[in-house]
Amino acid sequence: NEILSSIYTFKMGVKEGSFVVYDSLGVIFNEGIYKADTIFSMTLKQIDQPMDVDQTMPLYPGCDSKVDLEEKRKCAQSNMLKYIYSNLKYPEDARRKDIEGMALIQFTIDKDGSLTNIKTRRGVCKSIEEESLRVVRSMPNWTPGYQDGIPVKVQFNLPIRYKLE
Repeated sequence: NEILSSIYTFKMGVKEGSFVVYDSLGVIFNEGIYKADTIFSMTLKQIDQPMDVDQTMPLYPGCDSKVDLEEKRKCAQSNMLKYIYSNLKYPEDARRKDIEGMALIQFTIDKDGSLTNIKTRRGVCKSIEEESLRVVRSMPNWTPGYQDGIPVKVQFNLPIRYKLE
């Protein structure tokens, strides 16, 4: 159940490009893409991971009491959505103009769980972009992602829907 090997691509001393992790039988365990030493996308191939190997995506906090990884993921997603929609304030100018839509915020969850490089990838209007950024900047630190048992930076894209009721 131990990992046999990992293959990474480096560019100027940082991980850049694809990576593949093989298990002890030579089967692909995990693969993805690094951009500037940050995991841009990652796919876990094996569902039944050995307990001694941490290969996880970052999680929003508050679910440490859950034992099962899938329960932790569901709990973390639920907690994150509760946080966002309880702290989000629909901008008054967007409300007056009946503006609705989806903002997409991109950020990096650093090795210590802090959120960095927070920026708008797609906005609906300026005030919705600003409100989305405000809420994401106010989030608590996350549980970091792990690659080969080591905390790593992971890029995250968060869609936030604005809908008038």
